[in-house]
Amino acid sequence: MKKQTIYTFTQHHPHLLSKYDNAILGVGLALQIRNVSIRFLPLDGSDAYVTQNVGVVPALALYSEYSFPFGLTLSADIAGSYANSSFFNGATYSFSGSILDASLRMAYDLPDGFSVFGTLRYFGGE
Repeated sequence: MKKQTIYTFTQHHPHLLSKYDNAILGVGLALQIRNVSIRFLPLDGSDAYVTQNVGVVPALALYSEYSFPFGLTLSADIAGSYANSSFFNGATYSFSGSILDASLRMAYDLPDGFSVFGTLRYFGGE
């Protein structure tokens, strides 16, 4: 007699606000690519030293969306990180840095599957 194993899975709603059909909240990780110029200014007044490189920065990400029954959708998408240690990049000097990518979006559904939208975005870092 051949033994058969059956696996069953319960349905899992992928959003944190699962009790609201028109709301989404998500939390995760993002990778940002940064291009940095670092200026070292000596205290003795000698020439400054500049180094440049490109690297990957891990960030915490948050997404939220709410859709109203009459066709209006509001959403926010935020990714950012802050670091204050040489441990994170293996440098021989202490540093402080941050990155923030945030957007707010408003959309309104139009007939035939079209929509009109506007987005306000901030991208910056230190």
